[in-house]
Amino acid sequence: MLDRLNDLFGSEDFTEGQKVSFLEALLRTLLDDAALVQQAKVNTPTQFVESPDFDDAVTGAVADNQGAHQKMSDYFFTNAPGRTQLIADIAKWFREVVTGDEGQH
Repeated sequence: MLDRLNDLFGSEDFTEGQKVSFLEALLRTLLDDAALVQQAKVNTPTQFVESPDFDDAVTGAVADNQGAHQKMSDYFFTNAPGRTQLIADIAKWFREVVTGDEGQH
């Protein structure tokens, strides 16, 4: 999938991480659709790929994710209550991921 995105968007201003994040969020949203998961299980690969339901589900998932990401992104450009604590929590989480020091503050 990442190769396909690279083919489509080649040299545009998307980092590898942004493309991976986009695909992961899309997949998670699609996996939350129980009817779609069931269709994938009972149909042949060809039937599933050609399903208009899947096309609609992808379009809907992209729109839903875009709206959610936009709302969350907007929060960081405000002085909303809790913003400072959220930034601090993200900093702690980031450091834990980078250093492997879970819970060490």
